[in-house]
Amino acid sequence: PDLAGKLEPGRGLKVRFASARAAAKAGIETALPRVGPITDGIECYAELQFNQNKLARIAAPVGGTIRSVEADLGDKVEQGQALATVWSAAIGEAVAKTVLSHQTVARERKLRAERISSEKDLQEAEAAYRAARQQLKILGFDDKRIDTLPAQSVETAMLELRAPFAGEIVERDAVRGAWVEAGNSLFTVADRSTMWATLNIPEKGLARARVGQKVEFRVDALPDRTFTGTLAWIAAKVDDRTRMAQARAEIANPDSALRAQM
Repeated sequence: PDLAGKLEPGRGLKVRFASARAAAKAGIETALPRVGPITDGIECYAELQFNQNKLARIAAPVGGTIRSVEADLGDKVEQGQALATVWSAAIGEAVAKTVLSHQTVARERKLRAERISSEKDLQEAEAAYRAARQQLKILGFDDKRIDTLPAQSVETAMLELRAPFAGEIVERDAVRGAWVEAGNSLFTVADRSTMWATLNIPEKGLARARVGQKVEFRVDALPDRTFTGTLAWIAAKVDDRTRMAQARAEIANPDSALRAQM
């Protein structure tokens, strides 16, 4: 290559190797041409984000104090695993209401069996109990825990916040002893086995783009790897400035090598 740069126009250089092995040692490969199909692809830029269908923000259902924090950033959690415990007077009130309505239903059923109480009184008591149970479910209690409340000697005002599915803690705002308002996000859990890639497809390539097509994704941080996925959505409009249409692909990320914002 150094000599080629010094040649006069019209002149060339020929390099002759003693054997094919000598050429291989020099890093040169030779092969006969062959006929084959050309892959018709669309090249575009993309940015990764968490799969929004496998992302959950764990928020405080009521205002209260965080008594304990069981998970930290980067922790792998299982479905149903406790992340934090919140104490709240509102929780204690809802629990007490449920226990009381359960006792009322039991009493009304007994009175109805003895023909002392009316059917209407029993129906009203059962409706109140169902409403109290529903309120606890909104707060995050499951049926199993609600059923054990009447048998507990001490009413509880504690609520455990649990992971809705297996994943990784990617955000944490929970601090032990802090007061939180209802709706405050305390954790974000993400399942990173798949990621979403937001693509910008040039207008001229839209005619060849179809939902369900294979997508090959490469990232500068991992130049030797190619990740595969499927085109899942193409926008119904083109940006009037860039003349590109957004699209979304779901990319497999089995070893969690891909990260959001790549």
